[in-house]
Parts: sequence; C-alpha cells; structure tokens
Amino acid sequence: MKIEITCDGYEADERIRTLINKKLQRLNKYFDKDTVCKLILKQEKTSYAMSVGIFADKVIRAEASSANMFDNIDLLIPKITRQYRKDHTKAEKLKDGTIPKKLFSNDLKDAQEKAE
Repeated sequence: MKIEITCDGYEADERIRTLINKKLQRLNKYFDKDTVCKLILKQEKTSYAMSVGIFADKVIRAEASSANMFDNIDLLIPKITRQYRKDHTKAEKLKDGTIPKKLFSNDLKDAQEKAE
C-alpha cells in the first residue's frame, strides 16, 4: 500500500510518520500493493484531526479527532477494518446469491412494484 501523508497546520515529525506507516501496514492483508492511502493530519484549535482515504475498488474513508495525534491512528484502524469487512461480506453475499440484488436497487419503480 502506498501511503501519502499531508499536513495541514501540523508539523509531522519522524516519530508520528513511522508510527503511521507501522500501523497502516496491518491493512496490507486487505489491499493490494498499488492501493493508495492518503492521510491528512490537521491541528485544530484544541484538538488534532486525522482523516484517511483508501482508494481501492471502493473508496474507504474514516476520520478521528482527539487531544493527541497518536491516539487518532489507533481510532482509525478499527474503523477502516470494519468498513472493509462490511463491504467485502456484502459483495460476497451478493455474489453467492444469498441476498437478492433487488434489495440494493435504487430504482424507485422497482420499489413501487414490490409494494404492489
């Protein structure tokens, strides 16, 4: 996974960069080597915010805000993992046919025909 770190009003030292790289390496089992992961580190008035966008087949995005930047990465990893597992199991169930595809149809006519 390719990791790009952008800072907005925050100076990221080498310690936080190595921690981010180390923690995000746990997600390599879910994503390809060519997957791009973009992190934005922000310093707000009284807190620090971190947002992650992973651009794979689908875009997975998560945000966290706390008083410490080091805590944000620990909050983001479970969020990203949950989103990936949810999307992955939903796709597998659609592929297997255990969930009918009409449940995910956005077409209003299908919903009206179903109601009748």
